[in-house]
Amino acid sequence: MPEHLSIGPLSRTSPSLAEDMRNCGLRAGLASAAGADRWVLHDPRSWLGIAFHRLMQLAAAGTPEGALEDAWNTEITAAAQRATAHPLDRRFGRPEQWPAYYLMRQRALATSKDLAARRPRKGDSASGTARKASQSEHTYVARGGKLIGRPDRLEGDVVIEYKSSLPGADDPESEATERYARQVRIYAAIIAEARGSWPTRGLIAGASGRRLEIEINPNACDAEADRAVAELDAWNDTLRKTSAPSDIASPSDDVCAWCRFQTICPAFWAWMRTRPSSPFPGPAAAEGAAADIERGHDGDRFTLFLTDLRSTHTILSDQGIVMRLSLHGEPGPVQRGERRRLVSVRSRGDGRIQASIWTIMAAESALPAILVQKQSAAPGSADTR
Repeated sequence: MPEHLSIGPLSRTSPSLAEDMRNCGLRAGLASAAGADRWVLHDPRSWLGIAFHRLMQLAAAGTPEGALEDAWNTEITAAAQRATAHPLDRRFGRPEQWPAYYLMRQRALATSKDLAARRPRKGDSASGTARKASQSEHTYVARGGKLIGRPDRLEGDVVIEYKSSLPGADDPESEATERYARQVRIYAAIIAEARGSWPTRGLIAGASGRRLEIEINPNACDAEADRAVAELDAWNDTLRKTSAPSDIASPSDDVCAWCRFQTICPAFWAWMRTRPSSPFPGPAAAEGAAADIERGHDGDRFTLFLTDLRSTHTILSDQGIVMRLSLHGEPGPVQRGERRRLVSVRSRGDGRIQASIWTIMAAESALPAILVQKQSAAPGSADTR
């Protein structure tokens, strides 16, 4: 683990980074900081979504139906190897144990084979133009290099983004739907500038087969792209004027509830200690002083006893939490009074907390310091997504 994480001005932004900047400047900084990802527990369903995307691309590119299952296995094997090498993700074990693995596999294979079967064949009247115009995971650059994006698929004049899950049909105006729509609109603006012509449609395709049409209005798309660049400039300007990471943070219930950087975010924990007592929309987070540890006879379970607990939820201030070495890692020697952080724990009605497969436990002394650098970051610092 790194001893510190550096946040510095960025030379460019992307649709995903623009979403982070829209919500919280510190989240955007951590998203672009080398090493921060090692403190994030990822969701295996996103790895399945990536494999799903890959099969859609292969099917659209003409991969034979019989090779799609091999392609799935290749993608999943690579994802499992990356998870095994990650200090937190390795807890998820074999792919067959990942949440919704078999359901996603069946949907990916069925959807990709259907797409392969419907693909125009050589000699079809419309196939030549469509193949030339179709691209997968191609990187486009716009706004003088300040905006970069790599849409999942450009099929003719249609921008396609694949998502492992979509909001329900009864919730067409959900926050997730709006986030996806903004992403597609920025992609459309980048593509239009890069190739000189506008996409005519945007499409969000879910693993369930459900699709969302996104209107491509050039004025609205340009506005989203311009806003992303303006937010990048403002973020860089603010960063150059401060040396405290918390100065660029925007902690709130909505921003922090599901933030992937809770464990290492100094602004979140400072805000939590002064937060009014009210329902928190996400899983419980808590921090307290270590008092003792009791090892289980099976060599896997242990109970960490904590005092002076503070939390996003109403919990008992002194209590023990049962955890597993195989899931949550080795707690190390416990020094009485040292501060420990717990993220994504379950809060029970009796004030006690429980660990789950999503729980992260960390000693504050082991967390990396977050440093603000004044120099500009090298090109390529921003994620292209």
